[in-house]
Amino acid sequence: MRTLELPDDYALVLQQLNEDGSDDFNTLVEALNFDKNRLKHIVSALQHKGLVAMDTSRQKRGWLSLSRKGKRLLSYIWPESTIHYGY
Repeated sequence: MRTLELPDDYALVLQQLNEDGSDDFNTLVEALNFDKNRLKHIVSALQHKGLVAMDTSRQKRGWLSLSRKGKRLLSYIWPESTIHYGY
């Protein structure tokens, strides 16, 4: 079985996105009280792992949401918080 090491602050970002459905970057900075550079690093790492997706359309540029893989991970880590995804 493969394991995924996920630092606490990475998990907080995933949890926040799960609770809100999606957030823009600045809202996430404020909600989590993270330094912008730190959050950029976390988001980049989560994107690299395929857990977070960024909307790059003109209307929602910079909006972040959980990817399908991120939703599945959260349903495994916090089953009670992701029941509505059906994974």
